[in-house]
Amino acid sequence: MIASAHSKLPVYAAAATLSIAIGLLLSRPELVLLGLPFALVIGVDLTGRRPRAVRARLLPLPESAVEGDELEVMLELESEERCRVEVLLVTPGELELVEGQNPGAVTLEANVPLRVACRFGCAHWGVVEIGPAALRTRTPFGLLLHEQALPVRHLLRVFPAEPTLHELIRPSETQLFVGNQRSRDRGDGIEFADVRDYRPGDRPRSINWRATARRGTLQTNDRQLERSADVTILLDSFGNGPREGGTTFDDAVRAASALVRHALSQRDRVGLINLGGRVEWIDLRTGKRQLHKIIGMLLEAEVAKRTSGKRVAAAASYHFPCAPDSGVNTITNARHVLSPRALVIALTPLLDERSIEVLLGLSSRGYELIIVEVVADASLHANASADDELASRLWQVMRNGLRAHFLRQGVPIVHWEGAEELEAALGEVRAFRHNARRIRISI
Repeated sequence: MIASAHSKLPVYAAAATLSIAIGLLLSRPELVLLGLPFALVIGVDLTGRRPRAVRARLLPLPESAVEGDELEVMLELESEERCRVEVLLVTPGELELVEGQNPGAVTLEANVPLRVACRFGCAHWGVVEIGPAALRTRTPFGLLLHEQALPVRHLLRVFPAEPTLHELIRPSETQLFVGNQRSRDRGDGIEFADVRDYRPGDRPRSINWRATARRGTLQTNDRQLERSADVTILLDSFGNGPREGGTTFDDAVRAASALVRHALSQRDRVGLINLGGRVEWIDLRTGKRQLHKIIGMLLEAEVAKRTSGKRVAAAASYHFPCAPDSGVNTITNARHVLSPRALVIALTPLLDERSIEVLLGLSSRGYELIIVEVVADASLHANASADDELASRLWQVMRNGLRAHFLRQGVPIVHWEGAEELEAALGEVRAFRHNARRIRISI
């Protein structure tokens, strides 16, 4: 327990000393009487018994929560004597106080535990630490403060609130493993594909007797195989545009969590690439463990600081097959997260040239790429000056040219704002594919 003096103590001491000294020098008893109360107060506080330490513990809390949830934090205090204490529980900015007082003051009875409860709202995703706590007791007149640090801590994982997503984009190519995606290959599946002539070795239960009676020859039902797909989520940590109450990176993490959860529920293999100052990735896997692993990486992800172009270029050349100088070893290493038939969904604000070069490289190497552009909030620049507005219009023209370049390469690019539903944005990708298929057929 650390003792410290209140700012009033030197004032009281100066008032008592001056009043008594001047009263004695001038033989003015009224001045001496004026300084005696200050001296008495100082004497009571300085000679009083030092308060004993207070015991505290944090009641059990859940290990995880979701954005928007409310969490009740309860601190139990106990003292061997009656005292009044001021309590402060250190909480991060991701938790907002909803109910209760923090800091607050309570009165402890001797050997009677007292629980101090506060309700916090989870305002932002991430790994947050609750604690430590601090106690402060005062002397009767408040001239001395006794502070005590309480080593109570709890680590809480706040999962991002996921946007609505009912259906993921179907990849054009599937893998050889069994899953829920309809493959172009024919075999013993569930979904009906076509009717064909009977071949030796076909199962009798696959014979279509109605078509056989109509055509006069044995006809067999052809079905589509159910296969799994490889989905790689590319999270752009370079660019970070402003949004109301956060950044585009915050919305990108929420969208990535929804995409990963939905793809794993379809028994697909999912991988993650965090493209930033330090390139990190998680290999393609399936199952619940993979979900926890990816979400854990998303929680710990932070917007990387822009480093020198040489360092980032070296990192991209080592990890990605889209780099100009990539060799056989690079491609072999990248196959763990970028398989030849993988569907790559990039969540990016398209604000950094390095991430744009990576996307262009993936497209040129034949990967099935979908770009979800996480758009910054334009209303934050509503009061810009005329020069800023002109620069913004020129910047928009350049971005429109970039989007047109991706579209000419056959890469669908859609806009998504965090306030909108992700399902609507992905619906534009399905429409793009449908129109492209119609154009190919007409040609």
